[in-house]
Amino acid sequence: MRIRGGHTIEVYRNTTGKDRHGDPVADQPELIGTIDNVVFQWASAASVGLRFHSSKGFQETSDLSAVVFAPRDAEILLQARDRIKFNGETYQVVGNRAWDENHPVTGRDYGFYMMQIDTAT
Repeated sequence: MRIRGGHTIEVYRNTTGKDRHGDPVADQPELIGTIDNVVFQWASAASVGLRFHSSKGFQETSDLSAVVFAPRDAEILLQARDRIKFNGETYQVVGNRAWDENHPVTGRDYGFYMMQIDTAT
């Protein structure tokens, strides 16, 4: 896959700090860097549709899933629970990297892996 352009995303990861007594404090999202050439795609399956859906836990909120394709050779690899920011919005990374392997038959490296992201309003 040859992708030129795409988005530059900021990646935030929770870090557990310690207070002056050495006890863990609440996770604090910390900017760990950026990833260039990330492709963003809204969920487009016919069964899902491109629309917000009522959240199961809270009726006054809704959510929407999307996926991002990030370069496999980036210095930062996305992981579950990361927060990413681009285009003025914040998303949470869900699950594990998909397609983060060479093609099982040909060995071709397509250069990107896929991650699901969610947003809530």
